[in-house]
Amino acid sequence: WRTSRRHSAGLFKSLLVSVAVQVVASRFKAISREYGLRSPDHFLGLALTGRLSGAALCRLVDTLPDGRTEIMVHPGLCDAELAATGSRLQQQRQTELQGLLDPEARNAIVKQNVRLISYRELM
Repeated sequence: WRTSRRHSAGLFKSLLVSVAVQVVASRFKAISREYGLRSPDHFLGLALTGRLSGAALCRLVDTLPDGRTEIMVHPGLCDAELAATGSRLQQQRQTELQGLLDPEARNAIVKQNVRLISYRELM
């Protein structure tokens, strides 16, 4: 029960942060254009922070909007070095690393004709 409540609270917090980001997103885009900064058309992954498994990545890829989308991930190895940093994302980094390496996620990218690019290609 406690884990379930904690999980629900975490999801609610992520949702609130996502809503806050959406509120300032249009202002950010205007500032980016004004200063000639590169930015994608869409930004996803905030509400999924630490939970972007292979299955979640497949679902996300299957619903990408048209345009260029940045998907935020925090891949890493959950080891003693990471533990020493005090990061709130420990095992979650390993989950996201495994998600990015999941062959099904790669298949979803290919199936949806998603082209992976760098920021250099945004302009």
